[in-house]
Amino acid sequence: QVRNVTATFNPAPSPTFNLLSSNNIYATILKGKEGNSTITNVWVDPLNGFDSDVALTVLPAIPLGGSPALPVSSIFNLSRTKISAPYTDEAEFYVNIGAPGLPNSGTYRYEIPIQGKSGSITKTTNIFLNLIIKKPGWEEI
Repeated sequence: QVRNVTATFNPAPSPTFNLLSSNNIYATILKGKEGNSTITNVWVDPLNGFDSDVALTVLPAIPLGGSPALPVSSIFNLSRTKISAPYTDEAEFYVNIGAPGLPNSGTYRYEIPIQGKSGSITKTTNIFLNLIIKKPGWEEI
């Protein structure tokens, strides 16, 4: 007796990666003074045998909820612009917030996308900056 058997094979998933960050960042500065945010780490999580270099780029900050734009003198600091297999290295990221153009006081929030690109694959992780500006002479007790 002859039996016909049909088998369906699904192709293996394509190699890819996720781009991840450890936490949001925070900064408290006095009006008229620059300051640094806290640090977060960015890393590559390879999937399905992915083993290529990933180039990192910081994209412009997006003000949220009526926050003013960050001053143009602000500097995005990324400790490395490439992460390679076996992906044991991480990139540290923080913001040096420039002083000119900020309001006198208030709490503001920003979304800062960091993009990872490898060939035709592009992934993004969004880091949120929480910024508090205090008036000079104001003290917490």
